[in-house]
Amino acid sequence: LSFSTVYNTLNMLEKIGEIKSLNLFDEFLNYDPDTGTHFHLVCRECNAIVDIFPEDLDNVALPRGELAGHWIDGARVVFRGTCKDCR
Repeated sequence: LSFSTVYNTLNMLEKIGEIKSLNLFDEFLNYDPDTGTHFHLVCRECNAIVDIFPEDLDNVALPRGELAGHWIDGARVVFRGTCKDCR
């Protein structure tokens, strides 16, 4: 397979909602097959990307709907820290 075939396939999968692209690092995109609501932790030690689910967080509320005259329909939250394997 050529790189263009791979990237064209990734772009098509994103367009139909099967994956999400994540710009977690400046130099490249990552793709996430879990399109449900969740956040990400990027480990400062090993650069692992770990899924963090809303039920694992206490007292985190992200706005939806109107906010200061703007319409909010989603958010991307990225935590930075140390994963449990590196701790």
